[in-house]
Amino acid sequence: PARFEVLSQNPPILLDGAHNRSGMDALAENIDFYYPDQPILYLCGMLRDKNPEDALAPILRADTTRFCACITPPSPRAMQAEDLCEIFRARGIASEPYASIDAALDALKELRGDSESDMLPILCFGSLYSAGDIRRACGIYNETAE
Repeated sequence: PARFEVLSQNPPILLDGAHNRSGMDALAENIDFYYPDQPILYLCGMLRDKNPEDALAPILRADTTRFCACITPPSPRAMQAEDLCEIFRARGIASEPYASIDAALDALKELRGDSESDMLPILCFGSLYSAGDIRRACGIYNETAE
């Protein structure tokens, strides 16, 4: 779970727990392998003590990242969604803060388009603190914990 985990095939929604530079390097490799030069939508939330500007560097790609919906993870160490948006915007990536994972996913689904050719993948990443809530929002439940 939470390592380039496919939460939905159609529409494509993926979850990765990448939250530091080495995790983002691995995530960038997966993006390049599975979605070379393809536009992608992001849902991101990070902790402020993970050096977000450096950690995000491998995946800050204005040429293929269409939009990033930023959230604030459920942690006292969380970076506020508004501050996270500024990192994406500084690299030319449109970004908006959202108060919840459900609101962020709804916004991303609207941006994605309706035809099969417009079904851009949604990649959720940045904090393991949000992984369980993202999985639940996509209808994935841990049977042993529920």
